[in-house]
Amino acid sequence: MKKTRQKDDQRVVKISTPPKGKELLAQTKHIGVGQAREVVAAALSEQELAQFDRLAKKVRDKILQKPGQRAERLPEGFDAGKSESGLT
Repeated sequence: MKKTRQKDDQRVVKISTPPKGKELLAQTKHIGVGQAREVVAAALSEQELAQFDRLAKKVRDKILQKPGQRAERLPEGFDAGKSESGLT
């Protein structure tokens, strides 16, 4: 993280993430989502999990219709792939 104070107002501090930090955040975000999915998968049947995946995609698509939003690929299991548990 890098802190930069505004020249004309020292009370204002801009915080930015260097490229290496952004790379690490991207990696950990997918790990967190994958772990959350594993918890959900343990609580649902295969049919319920398939429905959950469809609903998660629907919510994501709706959010991305808002201006300024950008798409990111969903982790395995949320995007026609298989999770570590083998469920789709």
